[in-house]
Amino acid sequence: MEVLREIDGATGLRSRRAEARALLGFDPAMPGPGRLALFGTRFETADTPGLTTACDPRDVHDIARWVAEARRRADLVLVSVHSHEPGPTPETPAEFLRDFARAVIDAGADAVVGHGPHILRGVELHRGRPIFHSLGNIVSQIELADHVPAEDYARAGTDEALTPGRYFERITAHGRRMFVPHRRYWQSLVPVLTFDDGVFTGARLHPVDLGFGQPVHRRGRPGRPVRSRPRRSSPTSRGSRSPTASPSPSGTPGRGNWWPRNPAAAAAPAGRVTGDTR
Repeated sequence: MEVLREIDGATGLRSRRAEARALLGFDPAMPGPGRLALFGTRFETADTPGLTTACDPRDVHDIARWVAEARRRADLVLVSVHSHEPGPTPETPAEFLRDFARAVIDAGADAVVGHGPHILRGVELHRGRPIFHSLGNIVSQIELADHVPAEDYARAGTDEALTPGRYFERITAHGRRMFVPHRRYWQSLVPVLTFDDGVFTGARLHPVDLGFGQPVHRRGRPGRPVRSRPRRSSPTSRGSRSPTASPSPSGTPGRGNWWPRNPAAAAAPAGRVTGDTR
């Protein structure tokens, strides 16, 4: 913490907060003993180093209130959340996302669907209801954009007069960087959920191939992988599959796929937890 405080002072960041300190009567970057907000991150002293994320309790409370309102007015309630933040690995959801998803299910959501990181993440069950931490891309055709902002052209680092196609060729190094050379960004799935009188009973996962390795004008459109078909699997007796599950290299669903063997298990009485990830 002392090192961070030295950086705060040496870079002039602390002096730039002088007016805020005068008006507020405290330093907004130092909300309490052993705490410091720096570079968009909040630091606090602890026994061991680490990084974690947390929801703003006020935001969760307000969103949960509207989920509960939707519960009163609809047969099924789906919550969609867009976020790019990872957990310890790119395939793992950030801590705050898992907390948020469980909170909105507690408030009445029947399912939570995440998107944003451009790759598939695992699935978990909370109170017998599915949480898709990320479904990846269903369409990925940014390289076919007809227009590119002038500031993006300027950041391309060339005096050459670029067109959209030539701009994307340049920033992807002709397909050698960014999304293009990585298969996982071109695999996705479409879940079809089954509910019986409002109770979730199962899911069928349809794999999607976005054309990895195809020319720019052919890739990015959803298609069905060759020689694949929807697969079903079941959660273990201890709960749901790992939230870090991902598709297999072949493009067919991997270990994150599940299908309850016993639909009645999802119809547990209120207050009984089924399928939780411990």
